[in-house]
Amino acid sequence: MFNRQAVTCRISKHLSAKAILAGALITIVTSGLLLTVQFTRAIAINANFLERDTQNIAESYQAELAKALITNDSTEVEPIIRSIIAAPFILSVGLYHNDDKALFVETKKDPYSRGEFKGIAKHLKQPIRSLTLLIHSTDDTSRQLGYLNINFDIRFHIERVASTIVQNMLFLVAQGIVISLLLIVFYYRYLCKPIVEIAKQIKQCDIPNAQGGQIGGKYQPRNDELGALVNELNTFIQLVDQAVVAKETALNAADHSYKNLSTLLESLPHFISVKDLSGRLLLANKSYVKALQLDPDNYIGVSENDFLSFVPESTRKTLKYADEEVLAQEKTVVLPEVEWKFSDGKFMALEMRKIVISYRGHKAILTVALDITERKEHQARVQYLAYHDSLTNLPNRHLFLDRLDQALLRAHRSGLYGALIFFDLDNFKNHNDTRGHLFGDEILINIAKRLKDTIRNQDTIARLGGDEFVICLTELSDDELTAKNLGSELVERILTCLRQPLTIENTSVQISASLGVAYFNNDSLSASELLQHADLAMYKAKEAGRNRVFVFENAMAETVARLRQLKIDSKEALADKQFYLVFQPQFDSETMEITGAEALLRWKHPTRGIVSPDEFIPLLEESGLMPLVGQWVIQNAVKTASIWHDHKLVKKGFKISINVSPQQFRQVSFAHEVQRIVNQYSLEAELINLEITESMIIDDITHTANAMNELRNIGINFSIDDFGTGYSNLNYLKLLPLDIIKIDQSFVRDILKDQSSIAIVQTILSMAKQLNLTTIAEGVETQHQLEALKKMGCHVYQGYLYSPPIKAEQFQQLLEN
Repeated sequence: MFNRQAVTCRISKHLSAKAILAGALITIVTSGLLLTVQFTRAIAINANFLERDTQNIAESYQAELAKALITNDSTEVEPIIRSIIAAPFILSVGLYHNDDKALFVETKKDPYSRGEFKGIAKHLKQPIRSLTLLIHSTDDTSRQLGYLNINFDIRFHIERVASTIVQNMLFLVAQGIVISLLLIVFYYRYLCKPIVEIAKQIKQCDIPNAQGGQIGGKYQPRNDELGALVNELNTFIQLVDQAVVAKETALNAADHSYKNLSTLLESLPHFISVKDLSGRLLLANKSYVKALQLDPDNYIGVSENDFLSFVPESTRKTLKYADEEVLAQEKTVVLPEVEWKFSDGKFMALEMRKIVISYRGHKAILTVALDITERKEHQARVQYLAYHDSLTNLPNRHLFLDRLDQALLRAHRSGLYGALIFFDLDNFKNHNDTRGHLFGDEILINIAKRLKDTIRNQDTIARLGGDEFVICLTELSDDELTAKNLGSELVERILTCLRQPLTIENTSVQISASLGVAYFNNDSLSASELLQHADLAMYKAKEAGRNRVFVFENAMAETVARLRQLKIDSKEALADKQFYLVFQPQFDSETMEITGAEALLRWKHPTRGIVSPDEFIPLLEESGLMPLVGQWVIQNAVKTASIWHDHKLVKKGFKISINVSPQQFRQVSFAHEVQRIVNQYSLEAELINLEITESMIIDDITHTANAMNELRNIGINFSIDDFGTGYSNLNYLKLLPLDIIKIDQSFVRDILKDQSSIAIVQTILSMAKQLNLTTIAEGVETQHQLEALKKMGCHVYQGYLYSPPIKAEQFQQLLEN
């Protein structure tokens, strides 16, 4: 706020003083200038006047001087000269002949005869002036006889002239002073005094409560500059008043917002803190203070390094690098996962975000951390269950195949032999059916424990499902005979272990097993082919009477040869139109309406008949035909769906689901090709749902996300197939534009008897609900399975309970009915 008292003082004193000084200076300067101008002009006029008088005097003697020059009689000239010099201002007179410019007569006056000049006159420069008058003949004016030279003093009468000028100037100065005083009185009365009064009113005015128009009452109506000034000041006071009110309103709103924000920050479960650039805490919410066990009253100013000393060094370095990065880039830095271990042993996983902010006028670092420990544990649990058998805790098929691939790779590099043992329990179904599933489960659990204690550390045992187990023996020997002998010893030990009786529920149970063994070395067998060899050998053992071991031999390769021939035939199947589509309905269990259909590929071989998809799909992928066949599937599925849509057989929300292979999805032109097919049949893209697998996501998450987002832009939906059987990384659900999660049939099959399957299904349903995703259960075969799924919250299903996959004509009849 400005100092109105000081302003009033300056106005009341300085303006009046400046007015008096200005008036005096103007009068003095103006008088001085006028005096100088008048005096200079008076000197010039006086000089001209004297010169004119001198010339008139000289001209009056023109004739006598001419005559004297002609007669050359100086006696006649002298009286004339004395008459001329008698003038008081003439100092000397000289007459000269014209012919030789010789002096004829000259008379001079004593320069001091007039006394000394005083005052201004004595300061004049060049006071003596000369005048030359030509003397002509009276008869012939063109004839010059001589000339008269006269010197005169212009200071004559100058004192009298100066005295007159000074008197006039004194009068003018007095007149100027009077006028200035009058102007000062007028200026004070009509300008200074009103300004002083207005300033006093401003001083006394309560501007924040002025309500406008409170000063200069008697000056406000005036139609002059003071009236305009008063009006502008009143307008300004109004604006200031409004600004003050607005500021107070804004401050109140900001204070209210701050309180709300503070309440929000304190209620959030996130760990929120603000620290300065040196690491000292400036602000923290309750969650942060409580988690780090800080003193709620004395944490401000504490260095972060002091209370994080117990955190692992790697974590501190990560936080330090993040601080440096956020300061350098001044952009949000995200730390997806930071391990946080406390001094009491408690472990947390945090997701952090850091950003540079301005806190009380200085740069500071805001950190927002979210505790993702439960999510990580949950994710780890889901991932563990996805890779392990929930009953025996042995690796499942997916994990075992991965380890088998690694074993094959090591064998190829080292040249060491290995062996794959495939076995199942003899007559296990009888025990399971007669004594119940729980009894059967106990058998499987005990068998798994025995096998873990029997095999070597470098070997792997897994349960493929039911009563099927596989064991991979590695690094037997680089000699085939030695390797097979060692393998036989290990197999016999396993067989002996399996033959020993089990005691379950106080009942002794005798279990035997049929084992198939396939040895491998540095050949080009794949994991699936090796598994087929061991499986073939195991079936040979069963055919031979069970409870024995059978080793795979080349003679058993007929089945493998059949697969190879199928691989060759598959290359001609598309051209010969051997492939066709079937559609399995998807139902809403509440309304029993068909909500969608899954398009499934089938192969009718000209000689072998119907070939199982589990048999020919891997062959298409191995031969590189899957992208071409997959395009055919999309083309025909979209074509069929467009026919249903044109006949108004499908309702809003209906989806035609199409499986996409990894090879097909990885193609650069995949998204463009799907758009082309959709446009070709003029089908609404919202009716199409593309089913992808987790392996596609794992292979190239960037390409997968880009392709999915490109297709999502035109309305295509996406579902993730067989969820829970792969890596099941929850980040995929967050990063990718998914709409549907399909629960794998392996979980549905065991949902009535396997607690782990129940837990996995419940977890998937809960997670899908939070992420606003639809869930579809696959492989629902019994009413009990459906009821269990409905209780858990899954109402959309497909399976043989309602309908197996059927041809398009049959499916259309379902839609029509």
